[in-house]
Amino acid sequence: AVTGGMFNLGAPAALTIVSDAITVTTSSVSVETQGGAATDDLSAINGGASGDLLIVKATTTGHSVVLKDGVGNLQLNGDCTLATVQQRIVLIFQGSNWVELSRSLN
Repeated sequence: AVTGGMFNLGAPAALTIVSDAITVTTSSVSVETQGGAATDDLSAINGGASGDLLIVKATTTGHSVVLKDGVGNLQLNGDCTLATVQQRIVLIFQGSNWVELSRSLN
């Protein structure tokens, strides 16, 4: 949505990893590890259509979400660990995969 001349995705949807996967319905998500574990792998992102953009962040600093390159439907520049709430990865849906556009590991 455009708000006051700015493109705004709104607050990220809160999702929890279940069996190494999440299902997205919006372009901005905050991901929690399964059972509040210290670290959890994310190998598949369900949902999306060709050209969809997705911004992913961890919900909690200290609960690391590890997006796994080449596993499930993620095509990344190597595994990406989101360990703090400031870190992000931006993906685009292409074919049947989520492909990395950029990451910010501040």
